[in-house]
This record gives sequence, structure tokens and C-alpha cells, in this order.
Amino acid sequence: KYEIGHGDVVIAAITSCTNTSNPSVLIGAGLLARNAAAKGLKAKPWVKTSLAPGSQVVAGYLADSGLQADLDKVGFNLVGFGCTTCIGNSG
Repeated sequence: KYEIGHGDVVIAAITSCTNTSNPSVLIGAGLLARNAAAKGLKAKPWVKTSLAPGSQVVAGYLADSGLQADLDKVGFNLVGFGCTTCIGNSG
């Protein structure tokens, strides 16, 4: 269905092991997603995207700021909290 070449991105994750418990990093990811969504950008259909914040508190930052909706638009939906994607538990 898709032609995937050597070096192509196939997994893109924002996870707890990449400092998503740090509010400024998480808000930065959300703002980047907002800008990408405004330009009509989103992940290619063959890219597995996921968002796994370190805690529900962190997810609250995104929900309260309205940035989770922007992350959803570009394909970064919440898959769980803590260790998920990096250890293969994102579905």
C-alpha cells in the first residue's frame, strides 16, 4: 500500500522518557502541533504516532491549554501514561 524507504520515519512519539513531565517542553510540543495543524500538516498514514505523558497532571496541562486538540489533529493522541510506546505498549 505504501512504499517505505530506508531511513523513513515510521514511529513518532512524545513520551515520558523525553521529558513530557516538563511543562515547558510539553507546551512547546503542543504549540508546534498547533502551528502544524494550522498549516494542514499531519503525520503520513504509515507513521505510528503516540503521546504518553508522564502523568495525568501533564495531560491536564494540555487539556486546560487547549493544546491536546491540536496534538490530536496532527495525530498525537493520548495512548497512556508513563512507559508505553518506548517499550512497545502503544497498540
